[in-house]
Amino acid sequence: MLDVEYDRKAVRKLRKIPTEQAERILMKIESLRMIPFPADAVRVIHQPEMIFRIRVGDMRVQYRVFRQTLFITSIEKRSKAYQF
Repeated sequence: MLDVEYDRKAVRKLRKIPTEQAERILMKIESLRMIPFPADAVRVIHQPEMIFRIRVGDMRVQYRVFRQTLFITSIEKRSKAYQF
């Protein structure tokens, strides 16, 4: 099972969104600890690192895995998730 670390930006976003939606995201992150690359994970292109994303409703959770740690890099609505 992987350890989880959150970027500050991701933590702030989790605090702002409705509780029900935040709970769904946290459940999905918990499942990523067991299976870090599920079938619905997609690699985000145009990133220098190997960053993947999963969809939770209209939110996108972007993350990367390094050694035994799952880093949650961002949690954004779909419309803002891919702005560079």
